[in-house]
Amino acid sequence: MQKIKRKLLEECIRRQHSLMNDFKLRLHELKESEDDAADEELDGTRLGQQAQADSERTLLKTQLEFAANELEQLDHLKTTADVVSHSAEPGAVVVTDTLTFYISTSVEQFNVDGKSYVGLSVQSPLFQVMKGKRPGDTFAFNKTTYVINDIF
Repeated sequence: MQKIKRKLLEECIRRQHSLMNDFKLRLHELKESEDDAADEELDGTRLGQQAQADSERTLLKTQLEFAANELEQLDHLKTTADVVSHSAEPGAVVVTDTLTFYISTSVEQFNVDGKSYVGLSVQSPLFQVMKGKRPGDTFAFNKTTYVINDIF
């Protein structure tokens, strides 16, 4: 079971790096576009486009900072990847009757070794409801009731 936890962690880290690279690439594209536009005369349309680019750049920087913080959380989980979890806690894999969650950071559904997982952030409302639960426990979120079949 610990091998699968390591693989899940590696996949989440890989996805986080990819996401951060996408943000950095888009920021670079905006900078290049801005440099090109600096040589042109600014009319009303250009001013609007520049304001939109400034807004996008600010949002991207915020998202990049958030992604970097999540990557730090994932790096911290490296120290606990070999620890067997007995309750829903950071680093645990929580197998329910409908989905299998990897308690780490928010990652859309992904596959490892032919099985589907969802990365779940410890800040998420869903985790807050499941936190501390053990195999056999149930919890409800957004009108869905989950039964915990296993945790490792």
